[in-house]
Amino acid sequence: MTLAELGNLGEALSGVAVLVSLIYLIVELRRNTRTARSNSAWNSTVALAELCEVIADNPHLSELVMKCHSPDTKLEDFTTAEFAQWFFVCRSVLYKYEAQWFLWSEGSLSDEMWQNRRRWAKAFISLPIPVAYGN
Repeated sequence: MTLAELGNLGEALSGVAVLVSLIYLIVELRRNTRTARSNSAWNSTVALAELCEVIADNPHLSELVMKCHSPDTKLEDFTTAEFAQWFFVCRSVLYKYEAQWFLWSEGSLSDEMWQNRRRWAKAFISLPIPVAYGN
């Protein structure tokens, strides 16, 4: 085998190595993208679940949240402290949904998950007290 033939063989092998490296890179990139999306979905769900746990662990706050869900409740039914507490719960929920919208807009949260979150957010702001406060 001549030196030129060895050079051609080396060039061919390096081309195959580059191709294999590119295929590996594509596979890893897809896997990392799936992992990032899964982590985003997990973290956004955990954030809302933790808020629910905080509410569940506080009997007064639990009662307040249930009071806000009642169609018969009016703004006048709240003390200043209760309204302030509800206001900050609302802010917390809306910040979490805002973060999830950002994840979705950047492609880190699936359309299906965002649509589910969007329905929840619309239902949340349609509760009697947020509606009454907005008017």
